[in-house]
Amino acid sequence: MQGNRELPVRLRDGRHQEAKRRIARMVASLIPQGRHAIGLTGGTTTAEVLRALHGRRDLTIITNSLSIGMEAAEQGRPASSSPAVCCAPVRSRWWDRWPSRP
Repeated sequence: MQGNRELPVRLRDGRHQEAKRRIARMVASLIPQGRHAIGLTGGTTTAEVLRALHGRRDLTIITNSLSIGMEAAEQGRPASSSPAVCCAPVRSRWWDRWPSRP
């Protein structure tokens, strides 16, 4: 790779897979039992974290990644995913449309 360009996820998904699984198991072990909401960004390592948390029905996943949100839904877990929010132009933010106060 030249410069700071990153490989697309579909090409790097299989790279260093066992290391990513070890990281994911360690991260999953650090999340305490009980109802929690956790945030996961997109990426191959965070996808492994989600997979490592598969048996944890006490967690809600919050993500800005469509792929993480879809995988969480496939696991049957509560998830909130809104990738369009991060891409919305400034003029369409909710506070720009909020009625002005007198």
